[in-house]
Amino acid sequence: MFAGFESFSITTETVPAVTIFGRLRRNATSRLPPILFLHGFPQSHHIWEQVSSQLVQTYTVVLMDLRGYGASSKPGKVQHYAKSAMARDCIRVMDALGLGGGFFVCGHDRGARVAHKLCVDFAGRVRRALLLDVCPTLAMYASTDHRLAAAYFHWFFLIQPEPLPEAMISGCARRFGEFCLGIEREQDRAAFGAGCLEYYLAMLESPETVHAMCQDYRASATLDLDEAREDLARGRLVCCPLRVLWAGQGVIETCFDPLREWRAVTADGTAVDGQRLDADHFIPESCHATLVVVTHLASWSCSEVMQRHNGHTSAAPAGKVLCINRKSLELHIAGSSPLRIAIMQGETKIITCAGTPYEIGLAHGSGAAAEIHGNIAIYADFFQDRAKISWAQARERASAYLPLLSAKYPEILDEMRGIADGAGQGLTMPDILTLNTRSELGLTNVADGCTCLSQQGPDGRIFLAQNWDWLPVHLVVLHIVPATSPLQLQFMSEAGLVGKIGLNSAGVGTLLNGILAGALSTARLPIHVLLRRVLQFAASFAEALAVMDAYGLASTCNIVVADAQGRAASVECSPRGNAVIPLQGEPFPSVGHTNHLYAINSRFGVVDYPEHNSFTRLARLRELTMLDRENGVPPSFDSIRMRLCDRQGAPYSICLDGPSHQDVGLDRVTTVSTIIMELSRGVVQLTVGRPCDSPPVIEWEMSVE
Repeated sequence: MFAGFESFSITTETVPAVTIFGRLRRNATSRLPPILFLHGFPQSHHIWEQVSSQLVQTYTVVLMDLRGYGASSKPGKVQHYAKSAMARDCIRVMDALGLGGGFFVCGHDRGARVAHKLCVDFAGRVRRALLLDVCPTLAMYASTDHRLAAAYFHWFFLIQPEPLPEAMISGCARRFGEFCLGIEREQDRAAFGAGCLEYYLAMLESPETVHAMCQDYRASATLDLDEAREDLARGRLVCCPLRVLWAGQGVIETCFDPLREWRAVTADGTAVDGQRLDADHFIPESCHATLVVVTHLASWSCSEVMQRHNGHTSAAPAGKVLCINRKSLELHIAGSSPLRIAIMQGETKIITCAGTPYEIGLAHGSGAAAEIHGNIAIYADFFQDRAKISWAQARERASAYLPLLSAKYPEILDEMRGIADGAGQGLTMPDILTLNTRSELGLTNVADGCTCLSQQGPDGRIFLAQNWDWLPVHLVVLHIVPATSPLQLQFMSEAGLVGKIGLNSAGVGTLLNGILAGALSTARLPIHVLLRRVLQFAASFAEALAVMDAYGLASTCNIVVADAQGRAASVECSPRGNAVIPLQGEPFPSVGHTNHLYAINSRFGVVDYPEHNSFTRLARLRELTMLDRENGVPPSFDSIRMRLCDRQGAPYSICLDGPSHQDVGLDRVTTVSTIIMELSRGVVQLTVGRPCDSPPVIEWEMSVE
């Protein structure tokens, strides 16, 4: 237990002096702020064993027993347990460890109340806070009703004058502890480690500890309420980014609106977000909820890199590469719960989702609600303009895919339901299905322009790269951690779509070209659903081709697919079959594609209707690739980006012109984004906007298994 951690005992310079016990594991290579963990009732720092073990490779981790709990001192008077006093303990510990310059804090239950006061009283010290299953103390007492009183009876029992509760507990200490921990049944004990559980129960057999816990609650019902009222009156609010997670099976969910309550005690303009978890109150020791907590904390490393790079979380300077190492998100814990990480980069969110299909969708929908509604508005106009149908008519046409998806891919419908519920404002699963069939509903009338490339490099490296040309829609980057699949996946997508351009943790990657053709079938998977199927279930190039063949494509497109072993091809897909175009040329064989069919081995008689610029863009891409070969320039992020920045033939060049203010409809098509992936290392670079305008580059890494 706590391998690699060192114990500490730090005595405060207070009257009376208090000794705080804890554990520390330093990460000498981390440039991120340390994380301080604070436990709740009736527990100790042991609750953080699972969470902390996942974070020590990223952060310096500090675990401490609050005064009155665990191995820390237990002073006798109620004023010694004011949360302001406990917050000062935290500062003294962090200062004594040489970590007080600025840190993150994560608190559960009573520890979250201490963390709240820490954020208020020491605003310059706390960089970010994650609070688990609490609302502000003042709000909870002010809103007490019979539901809260029944569920949190100990709040009102422990505050009774001493020695009544102390004496009553002493007669059945372990039984009281089991009741408070919710482990009256044997099967409920599994979430707690046997050693931890015994430690918690043994604490309650100490009269000194029971008295300290009662004093903690008495302070909350008196001193803490007075201090909270004074803080609000003086405008002393939480000023650091705040994230709140709460148990879907608990009082916070049933009795409160947690985000509203926390925003009420947070300064204007300060980020407050969070969500409900499919867990009980003891989130840190619930295996599936642990994944959520760890991933939320790991996401802070991304945000900190962004802040260190340019002082805030907006776009990095033009031409610079912003590196986000997401290895800490690659966790392998059985089961998971929904989560959302929304990191802003310019106007693009990186959203991480985990759990069941519905939970993944819920996180996607809640993390990109505004963007999803924006895309629905865009495509409502698009369908009216190109297909001459209303949104309601588009929904009706999209429903033709329900029988197939219900039979062959029901979990994706569950995810779409989650997206709709998360985005809210009356959206339903059929609305999200309509978004995900936008190619089938619209691209039989028009094709989005794209320039794609796959190329092998030296030492077995393989690149996929694409300029995605389309209407200026709302983009997101999704990091999906399915509970039922061993593969994680990351892809750039339009908000609300379940799949698009990206890679998975097996090193399989996909690109997409739209093709204008009339072939259509409701007995095959819609394009974006098929792309998701490939990324979630294909662990190799061969498996990706097998998925395409087995499920088929509802409309015509081209998918460039490759894997980390260097196998790649461009696959022209249609409801009538698929045609594979292999890599060609030496050295550094490659294959490119734009928006017309050209496979010489195609036998399926599909007729396409490309724009002339599709041919000129492909010819120019081949010319630039050949010039690099002739000059001995191997493929790299920089050399490929140079090709994708090419302006020859403008406005319909590889890097398309941007729309003017007067342009409407499809005249607004431009190069929306550029993505380059090196699958052998799992490194991705993304720019939002035309690459020839030198937008900032976002880089992240997915460790390839």
